[in-house]
Amino acid sequence: MRRVYSVIHDEAEDEHIQYVVELYLDPRQRDSLMAFFLSGATLEQAEKGLGVDIDVLTMFKALYADMSVFRNKMEWRYYAEEYATTMCYDTAGEEQVKGGVLYGPTFLMMFWASGSEDVPISEREIITTQMKMAYIKAFAAKNVSITTAEAKEAYKWGQFAVSSAKQRNTIKDTGDLETGAKVAIKQRKATMKADEAGLNLSDILH
Repeated sequence: MRRVYSVIHDEAEDEHIQYVVELYLDPRQRDSLMAFFLSGATLEQAEKGLGVDIDVLTMFKALYADMSVFRNKMEWRYYAEEYATTMCYDTAGEEQVKGGVLYGPTFLMMFWASGSEDVPISEREIITTQMKMAYIKAFAAKNVSITTAEAKEAYKWGQFAVSSAKQRNTIKDTGDLETGAKVAIKQRKATMKADEAGLNLSDILH
């Protein structure tokens, strides 16, 4: 901390510390960094998501976002909720903090992905998440009327999850949709018998 104090008061020079302080003093960048750390993201995930050098992130976390101070998940979650509602600079920061806590680092990596950047997510992970959400929605709506908005939303999530699972079962999990489609096509017959195609053989020959 002495070193940080010295840099802040222009008594010493340190490029990394100066950058960390600048990030902290900029409320929008601070909120984005805090969102990653409050989501439980690793330093590598934060580096990939925000493009900040991992050494700088390590220092920022040690100075301003040390998650080890929380004794349990409740303290962690309550602090995140308080940070989102009372300490964020704007609604964008609040969205990041709340989304990160609720959906994890992947949400934030997708939030910050731009252009041709790719966030690697397997089909299995997507469908598993959909099924979990369907279960949560259904559980939350188990004591309400089937005509309520909650029940209808739970039903939609369930249908969506089942549809995705069926599609994934058709296209094998190769890690790549295009490759999977090619594999599925190759596994099908190249030709079919007339009766399989619903045709009359005599009509074809004559």
